[in-house]
Amino acid sequence: MSQVDQENYELFNQDTWEFDQLEQVQPEQTPNDETDKGTWKHVREIIGEIKWAWDGWLPGSMITMLVGDQESGKSILALRIASVFVRGEKWPDGSKYTGETGKVLWIETEASQGLNVLRAVKWGIPLEQIMTPDAEDPMMDIALEDPAHRELLAAKIRDETVKCAIVDSFSGGNNRDENSVISKDSIKWLAELSRDEKKPIIIVHHLRKPTVFDIGNDITLSRVRGSTGITQFARVVWAVDKPDSTIHTRRLQMIKFNFGEKPTPMGMMIHDRGVTFTSNAPEKPRAKKKSDMARDFLRELLSDGPVEATKVEKDAKDEKISMETVNKAKKDLGIGSRRNGKDWEWYLPGT
Repeated sequence: MSQVDQENYELFNQDTWEFDQLEQVQPEQTPNDETDKGTWKHVREIIGEIKWAWDGWLPGSMITMLVGDQESGKSILALRIASVFVRGEKWPDGSKYTGETGKVLWIETEASQGLNVLRAVKWGIPLEQIMTPDAEDPMMDIALEDPAHRELLAAKIRDETVKCAIVDSFSGGNNRDENSVISKDSIKWLAELSRDEKKPIIIVHHLRKPTVFDIGNDITLSRVRGSTGITQFARVVWAVDKPDSTIHTRRLQMIKFNFGEKPTPMGMMIHDRGVTFTSNAPEKPRAKKKSDMARDFLRELLSDGPVEATKVEKDAKDEKISMETVNKAKKDLGIGSRRNGKDWEWYLPGT
């Protein structure tokens, strides 16, 4: 385990997070005035205030999308979030769950029931608290555009014991062309269902493969697979990635947040007991500066003993490092130079 991973592991379950709470505007108490009908005032009376299941991360009456590459840990993270609603665990940032515990509706679309049940057993999540859409056929994979399947989902979400629904994944449950705008119909339907039933719905979705036009391979909304309409109805989009391939820690960040400033990303480590979260989110390794490259070049070149100055110059040219930069690195490292017969040679201190 690397030093960074070890530090992150030791931060498990520490409440080290601070959030600026979003101010909620309380709805005005207004009389039943016929003149208000059909206005935003009427809409406000119907919807009420925006409530958060997880402050600043998971709105209680809107869909939240969770995106990432294959094997990035999306389903594992979704199950960890489910355990909050089922067992009252702390949220990934260490904050307490303040709602009532209950059941989670897991909408499986990729025939991964066996794998997810195995994870739940290993993590101690009560299996009876994770519901399937169809009690008669718990192995059913859902097709989101199927009217009969929509009826099943709507009926289950209306169950007062259900606190959250998770769709894993949108790609598996959508039989339409993802690059077509008609694919967004299922997302819109889920958004309306979440709004009307005032329950959070998390939709797991995949990313398309990066291209040469994706600068730095950073995850943006344009990397989400399919039509741009797919993320249109999500007010919050989470992304899981692994910006530094040299460590095991993943990063959970927000790439869309319609409520103001995005929360700070966090680190995420997957292990046999579940998931560990830390405030130490990994970042992409920074490219070495020319000065760093020059110092490394000289250390390696001179490690076996003095080297002729002409060879230093030749090798530096081959490495595309200017002699001006090499000479600065020489001074920084305290490298000496001396005559050896007719030629000059460079040497590390103490050699």
